[in-house]
Amino acid sequence: MKAINAFDQLRKDHKAIKDLFNQFQKSTNTEEKSEIALMVFRELKLHSALEEEIFYPLLDAHLEIGDLIGEALDEHQTVSVLIEELEDLDIEQEHFAVKFFELTESIKHHIKEEETKIIPIAESNLDREDVAQLNSEMAERRQTLAKEIIKESSTRLARARTKRRSPLVH
Repeated sequence: MKAINAFDQLRKDHKAIKDLFNQFQKSTNTEEKSEIALMVFRELKLHSALEEEIFYPLLDAHLEIGDLIGEALDEHQTVSVLIEELEDLDIEQEHFAVKFFELTESIKHHIKEEETKIIPIAESNLDREDVAQLNSEMAERRQTLAKEIIKESSTRLARARTKRRSPLVH
């Protein structure tokens, strides 16, 4: 089985995430928005982990773009904090909408930087062996990570639902 081109997969992930943000924005149904937000969090966690574990280290080892990678990792950290905060909020809270908008804008900026700078540099400068390694490692890790992230988010969702049903204890 031939692994998908990692650069194409990253762009495909970006498109899927932007599409989810658009769906969230257009939806007027709270339950639907909640499900879309959960999908956004899952996609971002998966995508970020792949970049942090495989893509950026490979680029850092072979290309001199440490500043771009450092900036991208800082953006990942910001997104990770926002996701944690959002996961602890109820979607009907006004603060959720503000934080989700902040997440959306951060991701749009990150995608633009990655697609106009990092990916083109990588495509132009990595040799075939490195690209083949990248393709293989990212495809393999994607499968494992997806299962882990779905399990983690399902557990978190179940806890959140239980918490909402429980009466407040003082």
